Amino acid sequence: MQATTYQRLRNAIRADIITGVYGPAEHLKMATLVERYGTSPAPIREALGQLEGEGWIEILPNRGARVRSIERDFIRELFEIRLSLEPPLAGYSAAVARPSDIDALRAIHVDYAKAIGARDVAAISSTNGAFHARILRIRPNRSALVLLEQHDAFVGATRRRFGFPDHRLQDMIPEHEAIIAACAANDEALTRRLMRSHIQRSIDELIERLPR
Repeated sequence: MQATTYQRLRNAIRADIITGVYGPAEHLKMATLVERYGTSPAPIREALGQLEGEGWIEILPNRGARVRSIERDFIRELFEIRLSLEPPLAGYSAAVARPSDIDALRAIHVDYAKAIGARDVAAISSTNGAFHARILRIRPNRSALVLLEQHDAFVGATRRRFGFPDHRLQDMIPEHEAIIAACAANDEALTRRLMRSHIQRSIDELIERLPR
C-alpha cells in the first residue's frame, strides 16, 4: 500500500511539473503539496526522493525541494542519450514490422499531422511521443524504453514551454512519413539513418532556443 502511495504521488507531482503547474526552479513547499495531494508529509518526502533520483527535482540542504531548471547542457545530454539508443532500436523494429504495425503508425501520424496543422504544441508533443514509442514497441528493449520514456517526458515538458518554430513544423510531417515508409519496407539501415537525422534536427533546433 505504501509503495503504491509513493508511486501515485510521484506520478502526480511529475505530471504537474510536465504540464507546468510547477515551473522550472520553483520551490515545492511541503504545506502546499500536502494540501494539493491530500496526504501526509511522509509519503510526499518519499515521492520527492524518487523524483530527485529521476532528475526532475533538486533537494537542497535546509532549503527543501525545487523543480530542476531547464538548462541547455541538461537537455543536450538527454538528446545525446536518445541519439545513441533510439536509431538502432528503431532499425531493429523496422526489420520485423508487420502490416498491423504500419497501420498503427499511420493512424498516429494522422493525429500528429492534425496537431501540427492546428499548431497545438501539447498535442504535437504527445502524438510525436506516441509515434516514437509505437515504433520501439514493435521489437521492444524494455530497459531502454524505461530510460527513453523518462527522457521523453523531460523533452516534452521543454517543448510545451518553448514550442516549435514554423520551419521545424513544416519538416516534421515528411520526416515521419519517410520513417513509416522505411518501416513498411522492413529497411533496417534506412530507418536507422532517417531516425538519427530526425532526432539530430530536433536537437539542433531546440538547443539553439534554450537559455544559455
